Amino acid sequence: MSKMIIFLYQILAVITAPEGVSMLRCTYQIVEIMPEFPGGEMALRKFIATSVKYPIEAQENGIQGKVYITFVVNKEGKVTDAKVVRGVDPSLDKEALRVVNNLPIWKPGKQDGNKVNVNYTVPISFVLK
Repeated sequence: MSKMIIFLYQILAVITAPEGVSMLRCTYQIVEIMPEFPGGEMALRKFIATSVKYPIEAQENGIQGKVYITFVVNKEGKVTDAKVVRGVDPSLDKEALRVVNNLPIWKPGKQDGNKVNVNYTVPISFVLK
């Protein structure tokens, strides 16, 4: 019975969608071809490491840790909808978001040969030496 209700709901959603709006705006977690940062994973790590500016307030207070940021790499390869999923301190969280929001265009992910929106999560470490 629950499958039938879901099926009917999907049909109603398609029928009631505004003209020109695709119902296929979903965001995938895992796809056949995941999004790729220009130059690959090591280039992404290098970009993050060279872009992070450790907040002075956090340094002075000995605050360190790992901030997890999730974002969407959309069909055009743009990074959108960045959010902190696990933060450490507001100043570190803000800096991690700044860095992610400044990421360049990626090679988009693909599913069934089509470019799709894909969720991606990166950890950004803040370590005092």
